[in-house]
This record gives sequence, C-alpha cells and structure tokens, in this order.
Amino acid sequence: MKKIISILLVVLSFCMIIPMLAVSASAASAYQTYTYSIEGKALYSPDAYAPENAWTSVDMGLKVPLDEPKDLVTDEDGNVYIADPKNNRIVVLNEHYEYVTEIHSFVNASGNTNTLSGPEGVFASPSSLWVCDTKNGRLVEFDRSDYSFIRVINAPESQLLEADISYQPTAMAVDQYGRIYVVSTGFYQGIIVLDSEGGFVGFIGAQAVTISAWELLWRNFQTEEQKKQYSQTLPVTYNNVTITSDGFIYATIKLEAEGEASMQGAISSKSKAGSDMPVKLLNPAGDEIMRRNGFWPPAGEIDIFTPNLDPDADKNLQGVSRIVDVAAGPEKTWSIIDDKRQKIYTYDFNGNLLFAFGDRGDMLGSIYSVKAITYQGDKMLVLDSELNAIIVYDRTEYGDMLIEAIAAENSLDFTYAIECWERV
Repeated sequence: MKKIISILLVVLSFCMIIPMLAVSASAASAYQTYTYSIEGKALYSPDAYAPENAWTSVDMGLKVPLDEPKDLVTDEDGNVYIADPKNNRIVVLNEHYEYVTEIHSFVNASGNTNTLSGPEGVFASPSSLWVCDTKNGRLVEFDRSDYSFIRVINAPESQLLEADISYQPTAMAVDQYGRIYVVSTGFYQGIIVLDSEGGFVGFIGAQAVTISAWELLWRNFQTEEQKKQYSQTLPVTYNNVTITSDGFIYATIKLEAEGEASMQGAISSKSKAGSDMPVKLLNPAGDEIMRRNGFWPPAGEIDIFTPNLDPDADKNLQGVSRIVDVAAGPEKTWSIIDDKRQKIYTYDFNGNLLFAFGDRGDMLGSIYSVKAITYQGDKMLVLDSELNAIIVYDRTEYGDMLIEAIAAENSLDFTYAIECWERV
C-alpha cells in the first residue's frame, strides 16, 4: 500500500508540473493561477476557478448598502448570509444572491425587543442560523425556516475565564452534536467550547504556552505591570473558525510580529510542525491533526522574500501571509485567504498546494479587500469589504479534473487516480 501511495504521489507531482510549464500569464485575466515547485518557483497553471460576477448591494436588491461586511456563509440549499456589523444586521440572500430579508432585531423570550449590535460572525447549521452579536457579547440563534428567534446564549461563566477580558464573539461554528465553538477577541486560551445548552466546557487549540487554572486565577489579582509582563508569555489568538461535515475544526490565527517571524522561519525551513503555522485542523478533542506533507508548509504565500530583494516590489506585500478566514471545500480540500495580498490558497487534505490565485485590481475577479470565503456547491464565494460585494467564482474544467483526481485518491481507487492525474 505504501509503495502504491508513493508512486501515486510521484505521478501527481509530475502531472501537475507538466501543464503548468506550458501556461503563461494572460493579459486578459485578472490574476494568474499558480502553485510552487519543491525549489520554491512559481508554476503557472490553468485557472481552477474563473470569475462569474461581482454582486454589489444594488445587484442584491439591498435598500441599505453593505458597509464593510465581515463574514459570509452559505447553507446546504445555497442561501447566503452576510454579517454587516456597521449596519447592525445579518443580510439573507437566496441562492441567486437576491435579497430575501435581514435580521437586525428580535423579540426575546421575555417579550422585549432586542437589537443586534455590530455582529461580525454568522454560521448556518442544518436547522438554525447563528449570529455572533459581537458588541452585545452574546450568541443569538434563529430558526432558519422563518428566521424567528430561538434563544440567546450569553457570555460563558467560569473561573477559567479572565474577569478583565470582554467577551466579544466574532466567529463560531456548531458541530453535528450541537457543541458550539466560539472565537472571541482577547481570548488567548484557545477556542471556547460550549455544550448544546450554552454551558462552558473548556478551550481547545491553545497555542504554544500551557497555562494552568491556578495561573489564570492568579492573573485576576495581578497588578497592571504584572499583567503586562505576563502577557509577553501568552500565545496568539484565533481570528476565525469553520467546521467540516464530520466535525473537524479549521481555525485561523492572528499573528503578531513575533509570530510572523517564527512563521517565516518555519516556511524557510519547510517545517511540518504546526506550532508556527497560521491554520490549524483540530479534532473534537482539540488535538492538532493537520497533515503538512506538501513541498512547503500550508501557510499561504511562499515567495515571502522577493519584495525585500526587489527594489521595485510593493513593500506592503513583503513577509508572510495574513490569513483571515478558512473554508472547507469539496473532497477534503480547504482554502484560506490572505488579506495582505488579496489571494486565495487551496490545499488538499495532505497539505499540498493545489492552486493559488487572486490580485488587487479593477478587472472582474480582482479583490480589493478580502474578508471571508465560503463554498456554494461548485462555486467559490469571496466577500470584498472594500467593494462591498460578493465575488462569485465558477469552478473550471481544470478545477473539475483536480477534484475528480482527489476524489479517486480519497476513495482509495489509486489506479483511476493516476489516470485522472495524467489527464490533468
């Protein structure tokens, strides 16, 4: 079996490289699709996704236009949900990106009218629509059938939660058992886990530093100077989260300067460790299980030194990627977005970079300020917070061939997988 897999990987790599060598950048395209060789050279390929349209507020039929939206998700029916915090609402569109309704207020269980305040995150489960009501410090659940109010889940209570940190949920996901995973600003212990009733369970995915319950309690009695010194030992925080159909959690990390330096070193050394990477894959127990078996770590851009060496290069594009969202795609593929370069990077389950694309510009398919990504069947949707629009990309024939080959691998049909890669 190992021999078969090894042969398959060699064929895979060879078949991906051959067509890429023959493709040159096109002046008619908004971007060039590429991956990287083992030497770190860009290998151009046909586009795996081609732009279909950019849906603005006018196209959607919104009376009040979007204003720097923060999040975008879809459900299994193709409906689209947008978190629009500056307008204190969640916008609901149908599968054709047409306005259905918006949620900005609700009548709670006591019969009082409540309003959303700066909601930055939204999540669709099979029966519910969940909202991170960020400035109100709570989660709100609505019935997806008619968007009626179901319940509020207020800030979790536990002695493990620091009293001086404000709970402001910005992203969330719910698994098939009703467990709730929450990303909140300022929480360095990891992703907050709640049970189906909203009770605090604990944290998963804590980064780098192990902090005991005693240390967390002691922090509540520290002076400001002690807290400042203590904070220098704390791990980084998460900034987004999504979940697969089988309950595995992809989470992205907000890196500070020190973390970016560590990530740069990890890329340079082709590290397969997850400690310095901006994306994690966690199982429900919180164990980091991401496979990083590609030529380079799955961390976004690999060509991170050229802007430093090229005097004509854009200095704003130097250094490692700044990853702000992740989406689970077909056949265990997954995509991340880099809001520094306005690019999308897509990997298979083993951490191989299948393709990357995207650029800032004025052509259809260009991105001004990428903030969120999600899949809608064979389409990829990207939220542009500067254009205040959804950019819709269709999967191409080349993209279909990639997915067909990966599907054969996942089903352990290696003979057919080799045939598919040869066609690629």
